[in-house]
Amino acid sequence: AGSTAPLILNYAVRHIDSNQASLLPRPILADDWFARKIGGDFYIGKKNFLSGKSGSAITAGFCGVALLAANFTWPEGRPGKDAGQDFFLFHSGLMATKGVTGIFKGLVARPRPFLYYHPDSAVQHDDRFSDSRRSFFSGHASSAFYSSVYLNKRLREIMRQRLSGEDYSNWRWAPPAILFGWSGFVGLSRIQAYDHYFSDV
Repeated sequence: AGSTAPLILNYAVRHIDSNQASLLPRPILADDWFARKIGGDFYIGKKNFLSGKSGSAITAGFCGVALLAANFTWPEGRPGKDAGQDFFLFHSGLMATKGVTGIFKGLVARPRPFLYYHPDSAVQHDDRFSDSRRSFFSGHASSAFYSSVYLNKRLREIMRQRLSGEDYSNWRWAPPAILFGWSGFVGLSRIQAYDHYFSDV
């Protein structure tokens, strides 16, 4: 219930009138600098392979599969029960993350960078909430970091069970370095495509 409530509220606020005043109408702090350094030149239709609604599911999908593989390959004892619990907890957290992200997107109504820097590049909608005003905060980054945190926690737990103390000390850096490195790349890709500001990510 706790993870479903934000998801339901997300759908309630996503249809807010697109003419509402934004709580963050322009870049703040270092947003301009990051937009210039990471985004580079802007052109209409600028995208990358993580752009689009399905792009936010790539990291979560990979982490979900890796979580199942870890549970069925390395657990101490109860692979079915551990996998079931992890599946439930992981997806409950994903639902809550998506819900909270959507709530903030709807309430803050921040214009995306491409709309701020190049207003003629966005299709305007008069009668419904426009996706071009759902910049804060990044759904791609929030789902990527949530998935990475969960998988990292589980992998470190498995490593502690299966490896000797010395091996664990030598290799405990690998899961967070890989997972959070990828999540950071996801966030930077959103800035590069002018879909989000640094402060959204």
